[in-house]
Amino acid sequence: MKIRTKNNKLIKIAILIILVNSIIESFLLKFDNRTFIISAQFVLNISFIIGFFLSQKRILKSKVNPILGAIIFLTICTSLFSSNKILTFNFALKFIIPFFFWIIGFNLIENRKKLDILIKWLWVFLLYFVIYIIVCNVFSIGERYYKNGLIIGYYSLNGIYIPCFSILIILFNYHRIPNKLIRRLSILSMIMATIIFIILLKRTLVLTILAGYVFYFLRNSDLIKVLRLSFIAMITLFCFSIFFSNKIESLVSTRVSRFNKDYTITNEGRYKENEMLYDLLKDSYFKILLGSGEVFNDRVYFSNEYQITRQAHNSFIRVLWNGGVIGLSLFLFFYLFQLYALNKFRLKSKRTSIQLSNLFYMGLIFVTLRFINEFSSGITYLSYNAFSYLIIGGLFRQGIQIKKQYIKQLTP
Repeated sequence: MKIRTKNNKLIKIAILIILVNSIIESFLLKFDNRTFIISAQFVLNISFIIGFFLSQKRILKSKVNPILGAIIFLTICTSLFSSNKILTFNFALKFIIPFFFWIIGFNLIENRKKLDILIKWLWVFLLYFVIYIIVCNVFSIGERYYKNGLIIGYYSLNGIYIPCFSILIILFNYHRIPNKLIRRLSILSMIMATIIFIILLKRTLVLTILAGYVFYFLRNSDLIKVLRLSFIAMITLFCFSIFFSNKIESLVSTRVSRFNKDYTITNEGRYKENEMLYDLLKDSYFKILLGSGEVFNDRVYFSNEYQITRQAHNSFIRVLWNGGVIGLSLFLFFYLFQLYALNKFRLKSKRTSIQLSNLFYMGLIFVTLRFINEFSSGITYLSYNAFSYLIIGGLFRQGIQIKKQYIKQLTP
């Protein structure tokens, strides 16, 4: 009983840590010098990770742990060759720290009730995001991602990924929230956040959310649920359109070039940057195999070689740049293993629990959309990845329980 109570507290602390990360990242762009606030964020997360390991009598073994260990080891080794140690150290920590949240989720979220503890608090992330965006636009606080677009305050792109994927998790699990008030708050926050993302018109995030809704309705073709959510969405959209109609028109007009017949993806900066980095690697077999040695230091090379100020937005080309074919293979294998295992858990859970089967279906969609989203980068988004890996680690723990039940059924 004491261990269960302790684990419940640790789960809540993990959620709180990620919430604090998310709040920090909603003000990150306000500071020109972010050394102190980022250092404080690192101390907060590392302290929690150390505290977790010290609190556990034993750490459960998983087939994922060696993969994570290999990725972390390679990143540390290749980081030693970077010419900008401080920049590399900063991004390397943002890349590495979230992997430990996978281990934390796997060890702490031992059953569905533990996972529900996490899910029922996600409305806080969404409600904070919604209130923050409304306040920033009403009082003209902060910056915009696009000219004439919605004011996003001081959110870094990192920060808005958590509310985006919180929508997906709540959508598939709101019926599991026992408290009616919290359930209604979750649904309302989810719909309002969805509308904000649509108005924001950040294409990758909009497509991620819409894909989540499509997969949800394909799995849960309950007409009453569809009509209920659609009605709430229509009312909320009508209310938002009254306040933000001018911003919507201005934003669409500035983004219309992306949809005309002359637009091609090969002219996109995000497409060209992949070619640029590959060109810097291809002439050296060593670099192709183990990376440039300039871990997360691609911005300098864009500046020196092409006289442009940017860093790569594609996680896969960044991993290739950082760790070569070996690093990219490990990263891809990590994703493929997640998809393979979650699908295996889903198939086995059909024999024991339709609810768990639905949970693993959601996990598959979650990881798939994360994989697609990596084409717009995300590997150094600390809060988003910590949030994601905590959930995925918990899903894997549920899968192990299902596997044990399945073996018991087969045992005569």
